[in-house]
Amino acid sequence: MMTPLEFQLRFKARAPQLMWLLGAGASASAGIKTAWQMIWEFKRIIYGLEKKVADSRIPTLLDSNTRALIQSVLDQTKRYPASDSVEEYSAYFESARPSQSDRRAYIQEQVRQGQPSRGHFGLAALLSTGHSKLIWTTNFDRMVEQAYAELKRFNLTGNDLLTVALDSADAARRGLNEGNYPMLVKLHGDYQSVRLMNTTDELRAQDAQMRSALTRACGQFGLIVVGYSGRDDSVMDALDEALNDPQSFPQGIFWVVRSGTAPLPRVAQFIENAKSKGIEADFVEIETFDELVSDLIGLESADFPSALNDYLQQLQPPVRDAPIPAPAPTVTWPLLRMNALRISHFPKTCRLIPVGNLIDGDRAVQQLINQGNYQIIARRFREGIIAFGADEDLTNAFASCMAGGFDYYPFQRINSPSSYESQEHRLVLDALAQALMQGGGLRLERRFGSPLLVADEHEAPERFSFLRKSLSSSSVDAPLSGISNGYTWHEALELHLEFRLDRLWLVVIPTLWIDSPETDSDSLLSDFTTHTISPEYAAVREFTRQRLRNRYNAGWNAAITGWVNVLLGVNTSKTFRTFDLHRDGSDAVFTIEKDTAHSRRIA
Repeated sequence: MMTPLEFQLRFKARAPQLMWLLGAGASASAGIKTAWQMIWEFKRIIYGLEKKVADSRIPTLLDSNTRALIQSVLDQTKRYPASDSVEEYSAYFESARPSQSDRRAYIQEQVRQGQPSRGHFGLAALLSTGHSKLIWTTNFDRMVEQAYAELKRFNLTGNDLLTVALDSADAARRGLNEGNYPMLVKLHGDYQSVRLMNTTDELRAQDAQMRSALTRACGQFGLIVVGYSGRDDSVMDALDEALNDPQSFPQGIFWVVRSGTAPLPRVAQFIENAKSKGIEADFVEIETFDELVSDLIGLESADFPSALNDYLQQLQPPVRDAPIPAPAPTVTWPLLRMNALRISHFPKTCRLIPVGNLIDGDRAVQQLINQGNYQIIARRFREGIIAFGADEDLTNAFASCMAGGFDYYPFQRINSPSSYESQEHRLVLDALAQALMQGGGLRLERRFGSPLLVADEHEAPERFSFLRKSLSSSSVDAPLSGISNGYTWHEALELHLEFRLDRLWLVVIPTLWIDSPETDSDSLLSDFTTHTISPEYAAVREFTRQRLRNRYNAGWNAAITGWVNVLLGVNTSKTFRTFDLHRDGSDAVFTIEKDTAHSRRIA
């Protein structure tokens, strides 16, 4: 089983070369019933007819005893497939809705109830920015199309989405030949299509052109499967056939499953067959489709237009906090220490440089900054750039794209729980990370967009003396760096910002950073771009796991205490400046309190 982190690393490296296969599970959060839910609805209908019991008298299907009773009655008839058989969906659907027109009407009713979820909007964003090109789906709904159309309505997409259903199957072949992306191919039809495939005979007769197109695409792309159980032979036969091509799935196969669920035997066999042919193939365990796509969006959002990031941010679910009252004097203090430091003062404004559409994305902004090695922290934001830095540096760095004079920009979202991953949030976190480096001995790295402060004890050994003692389990101070199998590792601190209980908090996560021997970039990413992990790097990963495995309770507490001392020393609070400007401009000033947040159980 591949971990979500390992999958995210591969997606980051291979995104445009990975196509998607979506099943009903991907539309569950959109309010559309999954195949499992439909199967049990059909079983309940048939049970009611068999026992002459009205639906209103049948207890909820969420009750396992009810499902067991219904299944026992159906098994006694000996007319239906065994429980959990791959033929259940088509057999029960055909029995409950014998007419094709009735089946179409049922599907249309189910689909009309749905609304695109965060996952669908995220997938539409990946399509619109070229990070994903091709989606196959067995679903009849139009959640992906609706999400894409919504982004287009706000001018947040590029090319039109080419949608191919059974009525126009040849368009899939032409689209692959001509590279007409982004493309969505509906293997079983569209809910408004004349042709829908639901029953065993219909699924067995999968359109030859559509199946040929799927098999051919498997020779060009890797595959991500989400929400699809593999119950219909038509699609599985096409995937099995693709394995006969030695060039198939060049970027691997990643079959996503819900936590705690086991794949069907045929799917497990497909993954094993792929592995035996030298293809990187594995299962990835997740909680929901929405969470999966949200995590992938976090990897790629730096390349998105700022307007698209702002739109996606609005779709994040709200977070509500409940303040914890202080305990009564007679109440003891069973405390849980949190890894969060209160930021009692933080910047409320920054510079706004209007650039219109002359520059797009954070990467382009950073390139302009790097060209002159300017001391600037900046992010692309709506019609301009929000930044900290000296006015002179800002003018010189962005002279080629400025559309007018710059002004102060008052932050609107940083002091709100919904600020998470907004451009304001990212800018302030970047400025804080830069400010915390004062005093020497720390260098700034990034992992999945989050800043990390990496310890260099040789540059400022006195700064880390307390941390070395805190991490030691003996009288000998613990080292903060070393070499394992040719890779240099360092103690590090991952940084995040959270606004909770009407306060801004710096969330700190003690971790390790591993230098790549070839580059200063994230070594995990460089190693996971290939299908295999070198034995040396596998040994380093095991070393990392072993070093961090005991950091819980007392060990975790000691690590936090040690790092807080690195940042604040003996001070109860400390003020940090990002640039310490002595000329006109906008600096970021922070005051951080030493005491961490605590939580306690209320009687």
